[in-house]
Amino acid sequence: MTKKIELHFPLKVSDSSYYKNLIDYPPEGFEYVSTAKSGLIGNTFKRGTFRFVKSAIRRIFSSFSVSVPLYAKQTKFSPEFIHHFAHCIPKKSNGINFFLDIEGAWQLGIGELTPSSKKKISKILSQDNCKAILPWTFFSRDGFVKEFPELEHKVEVIRPAVPLMQTTKRVIDDENFMMLFVARDFELKNGEYAAELMDSFIKNYKGNVKIQGVVVGTVSNKIKNKYPNLHYFDLMPKEQLYKYYKMADVFVYPSPVDTFGFSIIEAMSFGTPTIAMKTFGTKSVHEIIVNGFNGMYFSEEDYTEGFVRTITSLIEDREIWGLMSDNCLSTILYGPYSIKHRNKMLEGVLEKCMKK
Repeated sequence: MTKKIELHFPLKVSDSSYYKNLIDYPPEGFEYVSTAKSGLIGNTFKRGTFRFVKSAIRRIFSSFSVSVPLYAKQTKFSPEFIHHFAHCIPKKSNGINFFLDIEGAWQLGIGELTPSSKKKISKILSQDNCKAILPWTFFSRDGFVKEFPELEHKVEVIRPAVPLMQTTKRVIDDENFMMLFVARDFELKNGEYAAELMDSFIKNYKGNVKIQGVVVGTVSNKIKNKYPNLHYFDLMPKEQLYKYYKMADVFVYPSPVDTFGFSIIEAMSFGTPTIAMKTFGTKSVHEIIVNGFNGMYFSEEDYTEGFVRTITSLIEDREIWGLMSDNCLSTILYGPYSIKHRNKMLEGVLEKCMKK
């Protein structure tokens, strides 16, 4: 008999691929259900509005140095279900067993965490029926334990997972090479810098290979006119975006901040390696990419030179690209971002929740 796991959101919606992949690929014998019919936000405009509103509310609370715990919208919980809280906590758990996942400790409060809000959060999560706290990365784990050292014994890293989208070895194309940049927030993810790098490389490349640069995101006409050698597309549903991941030879990602990096593992699932930026704000990205194995990363100071050197190398020696592409697929198939690995670890948490 299938056991149901109920997902609880603070606003009954989510814009994260993390939860879609949980719903679509749950552990065997389990089924994820959402607390709302809408569940995940699929519409691009609605998703953008949702993200804007979330950020605005957090900024307002932080500006007044006010913080309150981020509680789940739903307050009544069926004892027949296992309860999974998506970066939020129950206001009253009423004795039900539950667990939660987080990108970072900051998610559990609206506004910057204060001693008062931390005390309220800790009170709920210290109860015996809170069975596990699941940060997505070791970087977020360390940050959470720093804020809540009394809860360290409940913390376990379970990484987000994606299905393998490219099930066969990528075919090497000696005549074409495509660079891809994708971002829901073009400015935050250093989109203009990515466009500048790709545009410059296309203009200056002297070889016989046809080079293309593709940008997917909300981009102003000013940027499009400034870097005219690129192909620009508006944000699109995942199913449409997948064809660009599949065609891309490299994913360009010079973002200086990222709490995880879903687009990186999505690119990897198609055998597309990433050139990322190494900063303090991208430590989680460094957990995904093994430098030189399934991608590359460079410091902010060295990124331009590293980008040009890496792209040139991957074009001139396609066997190196082929090996790196294979390593991307192996990372998703066998590594900690695989559905199989994620579900095996999650089963242990679910067993705890099923015990009385």
